[in-house]
Amino acid sequence: MIEIDAVVEKLRGFGLTPYEAKAFVTLVHLSEASAREISDYAKIPRTKVYDVLKKLAEKGFIEVQPGNPALFRALEPLEVAGKLQQEMVGRIKEFVTL
Repeated sequence: MIEIDAVVEKLRGFGLTPYEAKAFVTLVHLSEASAREISDYAKIPRTKVYDVLKKLAEKGFIEVQPGNPALFRALEPLEVAGKLQQEMVGRIKEFVTL
C-alpha cells in the first residue's frame, strides 16, 4: 500500500501546496466528494478548502460539478501526470532558450 504522506510529498515536488496535494489525493481515493467531505477527510480547514479546490480546478487536476453542494472529482492520475510532464517540458524549453 502506498503511503499517503509520501504521495503528498511527491506532489509538492511538482509545485502543489500541502493542502492542494492532500485534496487531490483525497479525491483520487474518494472518486467524488463535496468540499465538506474533502475538508473532513484531508484535514483541510473549511475556510481554505474552496480556495484549494478552485486552484486545483484551474490547474486542470479536478473537475467541478455545480450543484448544492458542488461535487468535485479528480482527473485520472495518469492524465494529471501528462499535464505535469507537459508543464515541465515547457519550463525546460524556456530555460534552454534563455
